Amino acid sequence: MSTRLCRWGLLSTAAISRKNWKAIALSQTGTITAVASRDTAEAQQCIDECSAALPLASPPAAVGDYDTLWSRPDV
Repeated sequence: MSTRLCRWGLLSTAAISRKNWKAIALSQTGTITAVASRDTAEAQQCIDECSAALPLASPPAAVGDYDTLWSRPDV
C-alpha cells in the first residue's frame, strides 16, 4: 500500500498554525507546502521557527497573501 501525503497550507502564523504544524508534521500522512501571512517575512519567520523545533522533509514556501496560497497547485 502506498502512502499519499495530504499537502497542507497554513493560513496564518498565529499560535493555532504552529500547533497545526506540529500535528501535521507528526501525522506521517501530511506535509505543509506553504505558510501564508500578510507579510512574507513573517511567514518565513514562522517557517524558520517551526522548522527549528520540528523540521519537515521539504521546507514550505512563504507567501505574502492568502489568495496566492489558495491558488497553489501543491496545496
